[in-house]
Amino acid sequence: MGLSKARLQTWLDAALRHVAPQAPQHIHIDQLGASETSREDSLLLANEAYTFVLEHLGDRTTEAKAVLFLPLQDMETLDPRPPSRERLVEELGREPPSVYLVSREVEKSLYIREEYRVPYELSLLPVASRPDVFTWYRIHRDEEAYRQGWEYSRHVMLEHYPATLR
Repeated sequence: MGLSKARLQTWLDAALRHVAPQAPQHIHIDQLGASETSREDSLLLANEAYTFVLEHLGDRTTEAKAVLFLPLQDMETLDPRPPSRERLVEELGREPPSVYLVSREVEKSLYIREEYRVPYELSLLPVASRPDVFTWYRIHRDEEAYRQGWEYSRHVMLEHYPATLR
């Protein structure tokens, strides 16, 4: 188990060049050189990757928001109760955690969805204790999923907000 910081830096450099309101950039943890890992190890690698990105964003933090997604299993109904910290690892989805760069301009655009989110304490990951990182449990579905009656997507999401934006 090992995270390739060289691959992560290469991704970050390219992502910063291409991130735009209609073009978020992301990388799955398993694309960073880590071999097959347990769910617990994938969380540790996600923490390491997200911390690296936060440390290397530099002055771009006001235009690109770094986000860490921890996908959970989908649900048929909107259940606003987040998983307990003890059950979080069990409820992780099949998709690996991902680091995203999202243009902060995207928050100015209309995005129709059904959504519930609540602050979530994530003591499992050291990066979640940073004062500039906010952690949420989110359950949602986009407009098409709402119309079709499809399942709700769930995840725990860490978002970076530097002091200059608060």
